[in-house]
Amino acid sequence: MSRPLNTRNAFSLFEVVISLTILAISAGMLAQLLESARLGSTQAARETEALVYAESILAELVASQTLPVELAEEILNEDPQWTYSISTTETDWATLFVTTVRVKHLNSNERIDADVSLTRYLYVPEETEVAL
Repeated sequence: MSRPLNTRNAFSLFEVVISLTILAISAGMLAQLLESARLGSTQAARETEALVYAESILAELVASQTLPVELAEEILNEDPQWTYSISTTETDWATLFVTTVRVKHLNSNERIDADVSLTRYLYVPEETEVAL
């Protein structure tokens, strides 16, 4: 009784090493993808929060119906990571101004990870324009 020479009942060591290498590379790529998704999620949340802050500041300016004061890098809500700026430029009409509100968030590494700018026309009645 002779046995066939080419029968294989298990994987060779080389096949196991190759499989584990492919698995390790795949796990590393998946971990990198998850980290990238986490960073994207954090950035999207911060940009949304910055947009809400900018809309709130702009709504306050519209409701006050006074010419806004130019501000640069003012701290927002007592949190030094959030800053805002207000700039106003004149138009051809005496009571109409272009107002821009910019809100930024600096992370712990002093890098800007959210920067939102909103611009809108602001009507200031003549009697309140002189009140400044």
